[in-house]
Amino acid sequence: MRDLNYQLKLLCRRNRDGGYLTRYNRERILTLIANQLNEMGFHHMVARSLKPKHVEAMVKRWQAEGIALGTIKNRIAAPRWWADKVDKRNVLARSNAHYGIGRRQFVSNESRALELDPKDHD
Repeated sequence: MRDLNYQLKLLCRRNRDGGYLTRYNRERILTLIANQLNEMGFHHMVARSLKPKHVEAMVKRWQAEGIALGTIKNRIAAPRWWADKVDKRNVLARSNAHYGIGRRQFVSNESRALELDPKDHD
């Protein structure tokens, strides 16, 4: 196991913030991020070596893969937690707009209402 993966796993196990599903998802996302950083050429990283260039590279990769905005926002929450726990809060920008992550669209612009014929109503 790579150092970054192992240290992030320990970090998640020691800091039990949130419910069971939240902790499970956070650990899974951080493992994914560590694997992707290694694939992108950032080798020999440890938990305290998180830098803005790593975050920007991750977000650019996710956008290039065509991942939905909501998924990117959920994924960016895990590095924010990570940066908070290793006392490097300033590594990540305060807003998602800095990374070009737009706002979610929860409601579609189309009406889903069905129109009935008066004959069918009777």
